[in-house]
Amino acid sequence: MNPEVVKQKIVAQGLLTLYYTDDVALSITILKTLYDAGINVVEYVNRGANALENFKALRNIIDTEKLDIVLGAGTIKNKEAAIDFIAAGADFIICPTLNIEVAKVTQEQDIFTIDAPLFSAKPISVGV
Repeated sequence: MNPEVVKQKIVAQGLLTLYYTDDVALSITILKTLYDAGINVVEYVNRGANALENFKALRNIIDTEKLDIVLGAGTIKNKEAAIDFIAAGADFIICPTLNIEVAKVTQEQDIFTIDAPLFSAKPISVGV
């Protein structure tokens, strides 16, 4: 999905819902419940052993049922995770750190990315 479109959808929604559960069926139920409630941008976080496989199942549901959902992957801490979740169909990536390797991958793949420290309430200093 075009990064500018992703950004516009996140801004238009006004909030970014995120979640994770080990249970794939519950992950799907939560996604559909959010969609039925009018949430169409969701961040599924990489915080458990089943995150990637569950993410793939969510992407499949979105594509199969033609749901108007922008699905992103969060807590992407390294290049390998970025590659895996982009390959699984992530529309955007949220990285909890300022990680140059993740940034390179998302830039090469033209994926909208948010580096979470840049949105922290506490200012940080980055030497570049």
